[in-house]
Amino acid sequence: MKIGLLFGPCVKDILLDKVKDKDVGCIFVDGSFSWNSHPDDFQGIRQNWLQLKEFNEDIVYDTIDLLQLSGKLVKTTNNEKSHFWENFNKFERTGYHHWCDIVASPEFSTPAVKSAWEHYQIVSGLCK
Repeated sequence: MKIGLLFGPCVKDILLDKVKDKDVGCIFVDGSFSWNSHPDDFQGIRQNWLQLKEFNEDIVYDTIDLLQLSGKLVKTTNNEKSHFWENFNKFERTGYHHWCDIVASPEFSTPAVKSAWEHYQIVSGLCK
């Protein structure tokens, strides 16, 4: 499962098929992010995230809509979003990346974690 730290680069990776939508747990977006499937919202997003302008508008729109409808876009503020993820990610790899990989490891899991992971997989399978 992947957690996205930057909206634009994460959506770009999905559009380029570097990251599969089914592997995305969530993508953090800042508190000013607005998405109501409204054309004005879409144009604002493309203006703020220039790397999305290189793609077909309909494909970008549909991808963002799918992420929003599936609950994968998580709106946060600086107080809510811990900088732990960014710091962890910077130290774990050479260079800065905008994805964190969360791996559920059976040898370190408690029964409650295993149960939660199984339930997550069931629910995510139903959302496809």
